[in-house]
Amino acid sequence: MALKDSKCFLTLLLASFTYCGYAQVHAPEVVPDRWLSVADQQFAAENYTLAIQSACHYMDAATSLTDAKTGNELTKAKYYIAVSRLKTNQETGIDDARQLIATTPVAAYKQRASYALAQYYFRHNKYMAAIPCYEAAGIANLSNEEIANEKFELAYCYFNNRQLDKAEPLFASIKELQQGKYYAAGNYYYGLLAYNANNYPDALSSFDRIKDLPQYSNIVPYYIAEIYYFTGSREKALQEAEALVKRPEKLYYDNELHLLAAQCLFEDQHFKDALPYFEFYYDNVDKIRKEDLYEMAYCYYRVNNWTQAIDKFKLLSSTQDSLGQTAMYLLGDAYLQTGDKTSARNAFSFCGDMPFNTSLQETAILLYAKLSYEMGYNDAATLALKNLLEHFKKTKYKDEARTLLSDLLVKTNNYYEAYLYLTEVKDKNTEYWRVYQKVVYGYALQQAELGDVHEADNLLASTLQHPEDISYEAATLFWRGELAYRQNNYENTIRFSQEFLNKTEKNANIKRVSAAATRPHALLNMGYAAMEESKFSDARKYFNEAQVNTGADTTDKQEALLHEADAVFMTKDYPHATSLYDKIIAANGSDADYARYQKSILLGLQKQPAAKIALLQLLMSKGELSPLANQARYELASTYIEANRYKDAVVILQPLIVKNASNLAPKALLKTGFAYQQLNDLPNAISAYKSIITGFPASEERPSAMDALKNLYIENDEPAAYAQFLKDNNLSSTDNNTLDSAYYKAAEVQFASGNWDKARESMTKYINQFPNGTFITKAHYYRAESNYLLKDGKDALVDYSAILKGQTNEFTENSAKRAASIAYQAKDYKAAEDYYRAFRNTTGTNTNLQLAYSGLMKSSFYLGTMDSSSAYADSLIAMPQPDSTLRAEALLYKGKVLSQSKNTEAAQSYFQQVQDNSNTTIAAEARYNIAEYYYNQDNLKDAEKMANATIRASSGNDYWTVKAYLLLSDILVKEKDYFNAKATLQSIVKNTGIAELKQEATRKLDQVKKLEKKQSKLSEE
Repeated sequence: MALKDSKCFLTLLLASFTYCGYAQVHAPEVVPDRWLSVADQQFAAENYTLAIQSACHYMDAATSLTDAKTGNELTKAKYYIAVSRLKTNQETGIDDARQLIATTPVAAYKQRASYALAQYYFRHNKYMAAIPCYEAAGIANLSNEEIANEKFELAYCYFNNRQLDKAEPLFASIKELQQGKYYAAGNYYYGLLAYNANNYPDALSSFDRIKDLPQYSNIVPYYIAEIYYFTGSREKALQEAEALVKRPEKLYYDNELHLLAAQCLFEDQHFKDALPYFEFYYDNVDKIRKEDLYEMAYCYYRVNNWTQAIDKFKLLSSTQDSLGQTAMYLLGDAYLQTGDKTSARNAFSFCGDMPFNTSLQETAILLYAKLSYEMGYNDAATLALKNLLEHFKKTKYKDEARTLLSDLLVKTNNYYEAYLYLTEVKDKNTEYWRVYQKVVYGYALQQAELGDVHEADNLLASTLQHPEDISYEAATLFWRGELAYRQNNYENTIRFSQEFLNKTEKNANIKRVSAAATRPHALLNMGYAAMEESKFSDARKYFNEAQVNTGADTTDKQEALLHEADAVFMTKDYPHATSLYDKIIAANGSDADYARYQKSILLGLQKQPAAKIALLQLLMSKGELSPLANQARYELASTYIEANRYKDAVVILQPLIVKNASNLAPKALLKTGFAYQQLNDLPNAISAYKSIITGFPASEERPSAMDALKNLYIENDEPAAYAQFLKDNNLSSTDNNTLDSAYYKAAEVQFASGNWDKARESMTKYINQFPNGTFITKAHYYRAESNYLLKDGKDALVDYSAILKGQTNEFTENSAKRAASIAYQAKDYKAAEDYYRAFRNTTGTNTNLQLAYSGLMKSSFYLGTMDSSSAYADSLIAMPQPDSTLRAEALLYKGKVLSQSKNTEAAQSYFQQVQDNSNTTIAAEARYNIAEYYYNQDNLKDAEKMANATIRASSGNDYWTVKAYLLLSDILVKEKDYFNAKATLQSIVKNTGIAELKQEATRKLDQVKKLEKKQSKLSEE
C-alpha cells in the first residue's frame, strides 16, 4: 500500500531528537548496554514510564562514550521512548514516532511505531489521522490480538469517515472472533452497515448475537423490530415494538418504536389502534417527517375525528408532492364534514394547484369552483372553471364545467361568452336547459341593445323550445313583443304581448327576470303598435286597460293616460281628449306641462286662440321649471304670427335669441326675420338672418336664412352689399356652397353609416378644403365623435376643444361632456375639472348637470382639493330628482374626503349609506372602506364579514375584490389562521393581473410562510 504522502511520513525534522526531556532519578553507575536491557524488560512489562527513563539513560550514556554504538541499538532506544510516550498519552510522542518512522530502516520499528501512533490517534478520536497510520502498520509485525484490534479500530475509523465500503469487510472479520476484544462491537457495527445496505438477514444475525448485552439492549432491539418490518414480517415487528415500549426502562429509540408500532397498525388499517402510538411519537419529538404526519392525519380522518385530521393535514399545505396534494384533498373533505366551506375551498385550491396527480387535480379544481359558486365568489369560480377547461381538454367534467361556467358568466352579464360555452356542451340535461334558457335570454337582450334585433328575436324563440322556467318563458314573450315593435312588425307586437299577458295570468314571478316585463308595459306596447297601424280606437282600449291593470304604478298609469289622450286626439274627439289632458294636468305629474302644451294645440284646433294663448303663457311663466317653457314661447310666437301680431311675436322671441335657450335661437331668429319682413323693417330682418348665418353656421336654418337674405338684398336692389357680406365673412358663393355641401354630405353619409374611419378621413378632407365652410362646426364635431368612437381620445379632444372655443352651438354641451370624460380617463384631472366646469355652464338638463357635478367632484378629489370635492358632492346630493347612481357616488366621495382627513369614524355613515347600492363598483369600494375601518378598530369578526361581502358582491370589480382578499388575509393572520391566509394570498399571486396588488400579496405570502413555519413540527427533510 503506497502511503508516502500520509501524515505519518513527514519530512525529517531538522531539530535534534529530544528524548530525555524527563527529570531523571539518580542511578548508580551502570554499563550503557545494561540500561538498554533494563528498558527492554520494562517496555515488555508495559511499565512505559520507567522504560522511557531507562532508554533515556542509555541514550545519555551512549553519547558520552568514545566507542560507537551500532545503529540498531540506538534505534531500539528511540523506539522505546517514542512508543512509551504514545502509550502514556504524551503528545511529544507524536513527533518522536514520526521522526523514527521517517528515519529508521528497520521495518519492524517503522510498522509498530505506526501502529502505536494510530492507536494514540484512535484513543483521542482523531480518526482521519489514524487511518494512514493503521494502513502503514500492516500486520507482519503484529500479534494476532493486535491484528484483530487493528482491524476493528481501522474499520471504526473508516466508519466515522464514511468510507463504509472499506469498513464493512473489516467489521465482517471481527464479528466472528468470539473471544476478541471487539466481538460485540464488531457485530453491532457490521449489523448497522448491513441494515443500511438493506442486507437484513446479515444484519439480523449480528444483532441477535448482542441484543441481550447490557451495552446494546437499549438500542439493538429497535433495529431487530425494524428489520422484521422491512422484511415483511409486520406482525412480528408489531409484537416486538409493543413489547419493547412496555418495558419499565425506556429504550433509546422509544419514540421510534412507537412510530413503528403505529406504522404497522396503519398498514393493517387498524387506524384507531394506531393513533395512540402516533400521538405518543408526535408529542415527544421536535419534528416529524411529512410521511408520518400524513399517516397520523389519515388515521384521524378514517375514524371521523375531523378536528384532529384537519389540524395535522393542514401542516402539509406547503408540501409540494403527491403526498401533499392528497393531503389537501382529504383536508378539503374533512373541512366539509365540519361545515367549514371556506377552509374546504382553500384546501381544494391548494390541491388544484399541484400537478402530481392530474385526476385528483381536476376533481379538486371542480370542487373549488363549485364551492366558490355556492359561496358567492363568482370571479374565483369563473377563473377555476376556465382553468379546468383550458388545461384538462379531455376532463370528464367538461360538460358540467361548461354549464356551470355559463351560469356564472350570466352574473357579470357576459352573455356572449356564456352562450359560446353552452354551444360546446354535449350532454344536455335538465340543468343545461335551465341555464340555456337564462343565458340565451340575456344574450338575446344584449344583441337587441347592439341593434341586431333580428338575431335577438331568433335567440329568444329558441329558448321557447325548452321552457324550464315559466318566469323566463313569460319574459321572453314580452321581449319578443318589444322587439317586434322595433322591427315595425306591429301585428307580432300585439300577438306576443297578448301571449305574455296569458302567461302572467298563471302568476309567473317574472319580476326577478325582468323588471320591465309587466302587464302595464305589455299593454302600452300593444297601444303603441295600434297607434302605428292607425288603429286609434284599439290603441285607446289598450292604454285604458293599462291604467286599470293590477300592478301598474303611478308612472305607468300616467303614461297610459297620456297616450290614451293622444289616441283620442287622433280620433279627433277633441272634447274627450281635452278632458283626458285635464286629468293629467290635475295630477300635476312630470307630464303635466306636456298635457298643457297638447291642450293648447287642441284649443287652437277648436278655434279658441285666446284660451290657447293663455295656456302657453302659463307654460312660459314657469321658466326653467318647465322643460316646455321655451317651446311654448316659440309656439306662442307662431300663434301671434298666424294672427298677424308680428310685433308681439318679435317681443316673445327675443328671450330665445338672447339666452340661446334649448338651441331654439336659430329657429327664433328665422321667425324674427320673417316678422320684421312683414313689418317692412328690412334692416332688422337682415340683421336677424345675418345672425343665423354668422352665429349658427351648423344650424338647419342657415340655408333658409341665406336664401332669405339674398332675396332681401336683391329685392332692395343691393346685390353688391350681399356680395360684400359674403366676402367679409369668408362665405362661399352659390357654386361653392353647392360644392361645400357635396363634400360635407359625403362625409356625413360615412358617419351615419357607422364607418368611423372613413368618416374621420372625409371630415378631415372637408375641413382642409373648406376651413370656413358652412358645415365647419359640424365637421369638427363629427370628426371628434368618430375619433371618440374609435377610442382615439387624444385626437378627439383637439376637435372638441376647437368647438368649445367658438360660439355656443348645438354641439357645445356634448363636446364639453366628451372632452371632460377624455381628460378624466387620461388622469389629467386639472383639464378634466376645466372641461367639467364648461359642461356645467352650458348644459340645460338636470341629468347632464348632475354628470358635470360628479366629474367636478371626482377631479377635485384627485387634485387634492378636498373642500371643493366635498362641496361639489353636496351640490350633487341636493339636486332635484338625482340619479341614484350619481347620488351614491357623491355619498361615497363624502366618505372618502373624510377618510383622507383622518375622520374615519364620520366617514362610515356615508359608506354605510351606499354599501348596498346597485352600482357594484360604488358598493364594493364602500364595503371595503367599512371592512378596513373595522380591521383598524380590531373588530376582526365584522371586518371579516364585510371583506367577504365585498368579494361576493363585487364580481367584475377586480381591484376592490383583490383589495378585499388582501384585507381578509391580514385578518386571518391576526387570528393566526395561517393556513387560510396562505391560501388566500397564493390565490391572489396566481390570478391577479394588477401588478401592485400582486407584489403586495407576494410580500405578505412570504411573511405568512415564515410565521407558519415557526409553529409547525413538520420536518424539512
